[in-house]
Order: sequence, then C-alpha cells, then structure tokens
Amino acid sequence: MSEVRQKEQGVSQPSIISSEQAAWFGPYQVYPQKRLVLEAERPLRLGSRALDILLVLLENAGKVVSKEQLIASVWPGSVVEEINLRVHISALRKALGDGQAGQRYIVTVPQRGYSLVAPISWRPLEHRLDSGQELAAQHNLPTRLTRLIGRDAVVNGLVRQLRQKRLITLVGPGGIGKTTVALQVAELLLGHYPQGMRLLDLAALSDPAMVPATLAAALNLPLGGGEPLDELADYLRDRKMLLVLDNCEHLIDAIAVLTETLLKVAPHLHILATSREILRAEGEHVHRLGPLDCPPSAGAMDREQALGFPALRLFMERALANQDSFELTDSELPLASDLCRRLDGIPLAIELAAAQVGALGLNGVVSQLANSFRLLTRGRRTALPRQQTLRATLDWSYELLTVCEQASLRRLSVFRGAFTLEAAAAVIVAEHVEPAQVFASLTQLVSKSLLNLEVSDGQTYYRLLDTTRTYAFEKLGEARELQATLGLHAEHCLSMMSHARQEWERTPTRLWLDRYARSLDDIRAALDWGLASRPLKNLGEGQEPPEKRSLHAANPHFEGVFNAGSATQAVVQRPARAGPHDIAIRLTATSAPLWQELSLLKEHGRYVGKALAALEAQPQPCPQLKMALKLVLGTAWYHTRGGTPETIEAFVSARQLAEQCNDVAGQLKALSGLMAVNLSCGHYCAALEQTRHFDKLCAPGAAELSLSTQRLRGLAQHFAGDQVMARQHAEHAIEHISRSDSCGHFTHGFGVQYDQKVAALTLLARILWLQGYPEQAWRMASQALEAALRIDHGTSICYTLALSGWVIAQYNGDTDAAGERLDLLLEQTQKHCLSFFHSWARQYARLAEPATGAGAAEQVPDSPGLIKEIMATLCPRFVDAPLLERAESGEAGWSTAEILRAKANSLLLQETPDQSGAEAVLRRALNIARRQGALAWELRSATSLAQLWRQQGRIQDAHALLNPVYGRFTEGFATPDLLEARRLLDELRGHTPA
Repeated sequence: MSEVRQKEQGVSQPSIISSEQAAWFGPYQVYPQKRLVLEAERPLRLGSRALDILLVLLENAGKVVSKEQLIASVWPGSVVEEINLRVHISALRKALGDGQAGQRYIVTVPQRGYSLVAPISWRPLEHRLDSGQELAAQHNLPTRLTRLIGRDAVVNGLVRQLRQKRLITLVGPGGIGKTTVALQVAELLLGHYPQGMRLLDLAALSDPAMVPATLAAALNLPLGGGEPLDELADYLRDRKMLLVLDNCEHLIDAIAVLTETLLKVAPHLHILATSREILRAEGEHVHRLGPLDCPPSAGAMDREQALGFPALRLFMERALANQDSFELTDSELPLASDLCRRLDGIPLAIELAAAQVGALGLNGVVSQLANSFRLLTRGRRTALPRQQTLRATLDWSYELLTVCEQASLRRLSVFRGAFTLEAAAAVIVAEHVEPAQVFASLTQLVSKSLLNLEVSDGQTYYRLLDTTRTYAFEKLGEARELQATLGLHAEHCLSMMSHARQEWERTPTRLWLDRYARSLDDIRAALDWGLASRPLKNLGEGQEPPEKRSLHAANPHFEGVFNAGSATQAVVQRPARAGPHDIAIRLTATSAPLWQELSLLKEHGRYVGKALAALEAQPQPCPQLKMALKLVLGTAWYHTRGGTPETIEAFVSARQLAEQCNDVAGQLKALSGLMAVNLSCGHYCAALEQTRHFDKLCAPGAAELSLSTQRLRGLAQHFAGDQVMARQHAEHAIEHISRSDSCGHFTHGFGVQYDQKVAALTLLARILWLQGYPEQAWRMASQALEAALRIDHGTSICYTLALSGWVIAQYNGDTDAAGERLDLLLEQTQKHCLSFFHSWARQYARLAEPATGAGAAEQVPDSPGLIKEIMATLCPRFVDAPLLERAESGEAGWSTAEILRAKANSLLLQETPDQSGAEAVLRRALNIARRQGALAWELRSATSLAQLWRQQGRIQDAHALLNPVYGRFTEGFATPDLLEARRLLDELRGHTPA
C-alpha cells in the first residue's frame, strides 16, 4: 500500500506505517508496522486489501477519504472498478462487527467516500507480537469476515471441553451455524496445539474411500504406496494437533472409522467434527447446537430487552451490512422479532432474509416470506420443522432472484470449492446469462447471502455454503441443465490445467501450488464425471445432445468477461465441444504436474488407469495422449511399486509411442524412466547404454535437455564405475544449474522426480568420496540436504539422505551425524509415505543390529541391486553369493572392488585360510579400483593386501604398496580408513630395516 500523508493544521505528519505506535479503538489493537490487528489479544484475520483500506482510513481518522483516494492507495497503478472497493469495505465491516449493538466504526458519506469515526488512541508499540503472526502458519482456517453472534456460551464451553475431551461432534440441522461455531472454537485454541490445527471440509467429497487421502492433503502429507489410514496414523502418532472435520453427515461410517483409528494411536490428537447426525464413534461427546434465541411473542418489550436476543441482533447486523442506512425503529421491533421467530432462529435463514431488506424493506420481506411459508404448508399455520423452514427461506430467496441470477446460482453449484470470477464465467455464460452480466450477478448473489466472498492476498474467491450448494444443485437438475453444466465445468478444469501447465514452467513451486492446489476437488469431480460417463450414441458427427445445445445456443463461444481488477477484457476461447471421455482423458494427462507436486501419485494413478482404458476403447486412440498417460503411469508406479514389470512396460510403451509421434521430449522421459529402474535394480551397463541415446535425441542448444543428460550420464557412469568421467558430467551439470533460472520444480528437465540441483550435488558427493576426498564429499552431501530442505520436497530429501547423506557419514565414521541422518530419513519417509526409501532406511538401521550368525552373509530381502551393494560396502556381512557373482562378472560396477575385497577377507577367515587365493582377489580388486578412479576402494584393498603381506613377513613389499596410496590423500586423515592405514604404515615402518 502506498503511504498516505495526514495533515493536521497544515503540518505534514509521517505515515503511520513508519511510526512506532499502535492504534486502539473499540476492542481492537492495530499494529500498522506489522500489518496486524488484534481483537482481545487474538489475531483478527483480514484480507490484505481490507487491511490496506483500514490503514488508509486509520491514517485519516475522522476525515472523509474519497473513493478515488482509497482506490489509488490500495490498488496503486491499477484501474479498478468501484464495486471492488465496496466488496472489500463490506468484508472489513463484517470482520469488525460494524453495526453490532449500535456501534459504528466506518460510515459511508454519500457522494464523498468513507470515514473511520471510532474514537482512537495511540500507544507505544509493544514488541511481543511475533507469536501471533507465527500462528498463521500453523493452520488453514479461513479468514473470518463476520462476527459470531449469540454463541459465546456455547463457544466458551466447547473450548473448555475440547481440552479434556478428545472427540466432540457438533450436531444440528443445516444452516444452524455448526461450521461458524467450530471455526470460532478453533480460533480461540490457536497456540494450544504445538503442531497446529487443520480444517477438512468434507462437503465436496462423495467417495468415503477418499477421506484419508483428502485429510492427508490437508495435512500436506503426501501418501506413498501403503494403506492411507495407516500412514495417517503413523504421521499423527506423536503430534499434538486439532483436526476440524466439517460436514461429516454424508460420510458418517468412514469418519467414525477414521476418528476411532486416529485417536487410538495418537494420544495427543483432538478432533472437533460437525455433522447433521452423530458419528456413533467410540469416545464421542455430542453437543447439539440449537437455534438462536428469539424475542418471545407475548408481552411488551423495550428496545434494549429485544436486542438482548441474538436472533434479532444477527438480523440487525446483517441488514446493516447490506444497507448502510438501515435503522430498526421501535415500532418495527415487533415485526423484526416476529420475522426471527418465523425463521426458527436459524442463522442462515435470518441472514438470507436480512439480505433482502435493502430491496424490499422490512415490511416487504415479512410479507413475501409469509407467502412463501403458506405455499409450503398449504395454508397451515402450524410450527415448521427447522429444515423445512430453511428450505422455505431458500425457495423464497431463489424466487426473488432475476432469471439471470437464478441461472448463475444453479450453474455455480457444480463447483466443489472456492472459484474465481473467470471460473464462474466459464460455467454460467449461456442461455439467460451474457458475459457482461457475470460480475453483476455474482455481486448480487453475495449481497443476498447466497454466495460467500473470500479475499486472500488480493485475489477474490467465491464459495457456496454446502446447504446452498445442495439446494442450487437440485435446481440445476430440475432445469435440465445438469449434464451440460458439468461438461462446461470439466472444460473449464481442462482449460485451467492447460494454463497451469504453461505457467508451471516459469512459476516458483509454492506460488504455483497456491494458485492451483485449491482446485483439486473440482478436478476430482470433473474426472469422476468424465470417466464414469458412457459415450453418447446416435448423434451425428458434430452434433450435441439437446440439453447441451440449448445451453450453448445463446453464446457458443465465450466472448469475454470484464476482470474486476482491471479495465481490460480477459478473452477465453472455449474449445470445440468434446465428449465427457475426451475431456477427462485430456484432463488426466494435463493435470499431472499438480498431482505430482502434491505427491498424490497413487490417487492420480487410479485416474490414469481409467483414462487409459477409456482411451484404448476408442477406434483411433490419440498416440500422443496415450504416451503422456503411460509416462505418468510409469512414474507413479516407480515411486509406489518400484521397478516392477508393469513399471517397465509403461515406460517401454511410452517410448515406442514417442518414437511414432517423433516426440523427442517423450522419448527422453521414457528413457530416463527406464534408466532409473535399471539403476535401482543394479543394471548399470543397461543404464549406461540408454544414456548413449541422449546425444542422438538432444538437439544442439537445448539447454534444459542438455542439463538433464549431463546429470543422468554422470549418474550412470558413476554406478558403472567410471568416476573420472562421472565427475566431469556432475560438475558440468552443477555449473549449469547454478546459472539456470529454474523455478524450483523438482521435475524440471527429465528424470524421476528429484530436484536437479539436489540430485547433482548428491551425485558429486558420492564421486568425491570414492575419489578420496571424504571431507569435500561430506560438505557436498550437506549442501545437497540443505538444498532439499530449503525447497521442502520430501522425495528429494529422502533421495539425498539415502544415497549420500547417511552413507558418507557412515563411511567417514561420524556415527552421531549418521544417526541424525537416519532419524531424519525415517521421519521423512514416513511423513511423505515414500515406501521405496523407507525400505532403504530400515535396511540401514540393521547395521546397528548384531550379526545373525557367525560368518554367515546376511540377505537384504526383496531389495534391488543398488541397496544390496550399498549395504555390502558398509559391512562385509551383507556380501552374499549373488553379489559375489555380480562382482566377478563386473556387473557390480562401482562396488566391484569392495565386494571382491570382502571376498578376499572371507577367504582369510576360513578354518584353513586361503592366502594365495585371497592375494589374487585383492590384486584384482586393487587394479579395478585404480582403473575406476576410486582411490577410497584402492586404499582399502591396498590396506588389506599390505596386512596379508605383513603376516607373510613381506614388510618392505607391504610398505611399498600402501605408502604411495596413502600419500595421494590430501584430507580426511581422521576417517576410519585413513586411520587404519596410518596405523599399519607406522607398524610397517617400525619393522622395516633402516
């Protein structure tokens, strides 16, 4: 926000933004420098624009600030319509409770602007506010834009109970305010739970099986290949958290199982649920939320007494929020009280009625609402059930809408979560709704309390309450617009993900996820609709079903819609009509980056399987689409199943399709996928052969592809045993990464889901250690881990810990660092549900266990070749017959020399030592290590051979062998291998004739 200068008596004063004071008015404390507002010592969450407006008004307290001045200050350099300002002023008033009990903070001065009229005092800044700001990062609670009325006793009671009772279900009918109460309780408990709290809104979820995965997403917990509920339980086991499960009624059984399972294994976990019926779960405590108290019908009552009833206070506040000039006269008190009683004290029904006061007046609202009730009950004057009352209020509100507004509300019901203006236009522009009417329609729906407005960092989002959405969805079906609107919604999701994919190449990961992760429920809904639909038959080429044709007849191509934040038109061309399967198949492929960034590979894999089946059922399936889906499937299976035949088939099939399509990027991705499988399985020669295809495929000047090929070629050469060439490629890749402008996506370039920088540093760390630079290797491994932690990508963290961080600490004899790295690896693999690396961590933990038998090799069960070789280089007891066969044939690559050394040592430990055989094996190991450029293995082999020669009395030969190898080291003299070599050299020198 630009600074606004306040002038008093002609003297310019410094901006409050740079002053060291806090402003106090009513129950609020404003700290401009920290952009923080406290209400009774608790942070009041305001949207950034609403806060900017408050600061401008505060700086000009008592003065009228023109609308033009506010817009210029809050939206500097932008052309913004006045309606945008009104929206944020309304949000600010609701958050401050402006108008409650007659209290006014912000007044509208007709034709001039707005003024902050509350008495203000300025006090010195208190430096104790960081904790309040830190709380914001520990939860995902939405910004509260309205004050909770009449629920203080309930909220305070629930706050006390929830600290003692671990599962409380807030039960009541739709519209009674369960969600609002639950969120207020959660707000008051901010800071009570060290690991924070998470809100899970279940309204958009229809499949009970998806409950654990959805909760995992809310916890930012990517799921691996295990049982989702078990993985959730492991994650929450030692955490002190609060989960708010909202709108549970349609998933009662699944939620009951979830809560019982989690509460049994997580002793510090608390759950607050809202539902229209009880969960019947073990340990559940039920609190039934009743209606707001209304003024009684009998007996005279003065104004103060009447306003003591929360139902009437709520009506007054919401009416005032929608019309600044609203006043409730003493003569109208009985009428307003009667209205609250007719609405049974249901908060949502009262808000809907209050929203119409500006247009109809109080008498008009009461009259029309009474007519609606009579129609509903066919003239009976009996008391209405509360759910029937809410339905009647919704019917009445709906009938008061214009035809355009009705159509808009119906069609918006296909959205599962929050949506933008552009998203709304994509589904509602059709018959009865012109592009130019979109913004006005949404504004009217907001003003009539049928649509909620959410403001987040300057971006405006809309959301339907679950009750309203359910009602509007029924109306959509009655209007015979359901399938057509679902089609438009799916098309919008496809268009959005296509745009997201383009932005993904140039947008930082966190910002990209903030923009698009909120749409995941809508993508799920679109995929469920498209992949479950049957192809439409008996339609001629290019024809559409009558229902769809009627919706598109008015506007077959979306001409454009005015963006509320600027005066420019955003033109979006709708693609030609496509069937549900076609849309869903393309959406499955196009949305892959989102699923991958969120690590929801298992869930996306199910959609990919359905999409592939639907695609292959077509007479002429698109090979490009099939290739894209096969690549996604191979990547998902690699991380959830490992290098199985199914994983290999997916990559092989993708490569064949890419060749048919002459798609170079597709061929490279398929090749890199196969290479990853080969490396993990220990097929190093095959992986190296695959890298030779890279040069044939990469065109000169393709920097991104060149970067990936350099790293992958170095990786293959490292494991194949050529450390000199591997280092050249690794250092070249790191040099180019340092100069690149990558946006931080771990899947940039190609490869298998690891950040390029982390992977390259990890590779170089391993190479440096083998080449005899243990200290440099440790620094490089630490840099790789720091880079992975900085981007907070779980797979990259586990990759570098498993391949370099823990291994190099172990090689260097740093047991404390190795223990820390192993603990972190176990924690991260559990947190991110990465079963592939979790199995490695479990194997690493076996090093601390005693040997299973004297002289017996220990097996690494069901593990690919690479992890078996890593274990063998760490401890000889893990060398088995298959590994020896690989070493003898040269297939063991990088670990060959060390495995052969272990074989030689075992020959010397036999009952009758085979010294000649051992010497021959050690000479071979020594030569292989030298040829590979692996000085670390050369030192170990030379030390073992020197020890053998010392036993044979060949002292001078032993010293002559070991001394020059030791002399080539320039660092790491405190590591176990060098200490052992130094001790042996000292002993040999003592026995060598002068």
